[in-house]
Order: sequence, then structure tokens, then C-alpha cells
Amino acid sequence: MLSACNHAGLLEEGEKWFEEMCNVYSFTPTVEHYTCMIDLYSRKGRIEKANALLDRVSSSDRLQLLLAILGVCFKEGNVNLGEWAFEQSIEIG
Repeated sequence: MLSACNHAGLLEEGEKWFEEMCNVYSFTPTVEHYTCMIDLYSRKGRIEKANALLDRVSSSDRLQLLLAILGVCFKEGNVNLGEWAFEQSIEIG
């Protein structure tokens, strides 16, 4: 469901499914779930929400998620977000 919402650009629906998965069904999200949501937030220019999700994952998974953001920036041409994600990834590495 998250992937479908992401590909369709359905931010509110994606958020709803993600929160239900976590809160209603007590499912622990994997890095793939976080990547999907961060990709969706990044496409919609919601850096604060993407950053909040980054704070919820282990440092070992953060680089993969930042690379997802950089991929979106490349596709969408969002230089500001790309610079932010690049700086964050340097701090990890």
C-alpha cells in the first residue's frame, strides 16, 4: 500500500497507512517502509517530515534513506534538499 501511495503521490493516504501499520497493528517498520515514506515526503517537499522519520531509524539505516532522498532530488531537480541530504550523509560517513 505504501508503495502504491508513493507512486501515485498520495501523501495523506500514505501517512494514514504508515501510521495504522505502526499504531493499530503494532508492526515495526523496516528500512524499506521508511524509504518509501521518506521518498514520498521528499517528492512533496516535506523535508521536516522526512527528517522526523530519519530520526526514528538507526544510524546504520540513515545513509540508505538519505540516498533515497538524493535520488528524488536528482529526478525532481531539488537542489536545496539535495544539498541538505548530501551534508547529512557526510556527517554519517
